[in-house]
Amino acid sequence: MSRKLPKTVLPLAALLLVGALGWLWFAQPAPGSRPQVAIMTSLPIYWSEGADVALIASGQGEMPWVRGALEARYRLKPVDTLGAGDGRDPLAGIERLMVVQPRALSPQDNLVLDRWVMAGGHLFMVLDPLLTGQYSVPLGDPRHPVAVGLIPPVIERWGMELRFDETQPFAVSDVDVAGIAIPVAMAGEIHPLPGSGNGCRIDASRILATCTRGRGRITILADAALFEFPESERDHRDALMQLMVRAFE
Repeated sequence: MSRKLPKTVLPLAALLLVGALGWLWFAQPAPGSRPQVAIMTSLPIYWSEGADVALIASGQGEMPWVRGALEARYRLKPVDTLGAGDGRDPLAGIERLMVVQPRALSPQDNLVLDRWVMAGGHLFMVLDPLLTGQYSVPLGDPRHPVAVGLIPPVIERWGMELRFDETQPFAVSDVDVAGIAIPVAMAGEIHPLPGSGNGCRIDASRILATCTRGRGRITILADAALFEFPESERDHRDALMQLMVRAFE
């Protein structure tokens, strides 16, 4: 037999619902107030593989889940280089930058990146020693993501080195990284260089490091599995956003 809720419960439930909706409204920034984030990557997380760019730009094509999640909170600006040689400054006016499994950074890119951080930029860099995702373009095709992460020399300048244990299981598992459960597969390890005294905080997992340099901040993640798998959206969207808040806010 069904029971009726006491009348006093109904106003309370309505208040709770209004409160929850209000929280969601405050948690989702208005379009005009979203901070800008520049993004440089070889992974199909801004444009999907084989994407029809015109369709996506018109809002009709399939958008990668990572881009959709990020654009709910940030305005994204894709960049192909950090230090243009023609006098342009791709990072002019940019305070937040994501560099996710990039193609080889030029010496100019490394120099610009370090100066940009020193001047107050916030960097979230993701470097994976060995990608484990499946891609439609064959390995060796220029369009294929960088399968083996290229460690830019600026990492050493920041007092860190990335190591890779080839004997670890070739499998995806959720790992607690600074209190955030993220998928990890064939991850790297971040270690401080002896005598560096860089002031970096390296998580117990050795997959995440946070450093201050000059007036800026650097967050490094030594695995890109979170960005590789479409099914990650279901279970790891919140983890992505927690990492973003940690890096940029």
